[in-house]
Amino acid sequence: MKVFDERRVIFVPASRPHPECTEYRIAWGYENWGGNLVPVEKTQMVYKGRVAGMLSPSFPDNTIDKKAVRFASDLVEQGYGSGSRKSKLVLVIKEVSDPADFDQIITTIEDEIEEYHYQMQQDVVIRPVDVTFDRKIQVEEKLWAFLFRVDLR
Repeated sequence: MKVFDERRVIFVPASRPHPECTEYRIAWGYENWGGNLVPVEKTQMVYKGRVAGMLSPSFPDNTIDKKAVRFASDLVEQGYGSGSRKSKLVLVIKEVSDPADFDQIITTIEDEIEEYHYQMQQDVVIRPVDVTFDRKIQVEEKLWAFLFRVDLR
């Protein structure tokens, strides 16, 4: 029996100085506590596609990481997230001064997400089949969350 059975998951890419191919995994599901299945939300660190289960999340100063993870947590509570092993939801937060830049920002993020997954292939056989923009949500006046669905092979 799995210790944690995730039902909804959102991934957030981690900023430098975290190593390349590092993500936060924000998940809601059921955790086995001595034979009792307890509904819980967890935030875990993921390195090159592997969950570091015993390592607590760390948020570097002067990055948007903590705000992005908190926002992803709010979305998971609202029912967002993927429960599939073949598809994942990725959230990226960016400052946007000019709404006319949205298309270029979305294209750039799609490319970054795809490149991230290709870099992971060295150690983990995960290759995106498709990176698709899902939606954007305003977080603050000039701060936007962009959600992407990544279909994995």
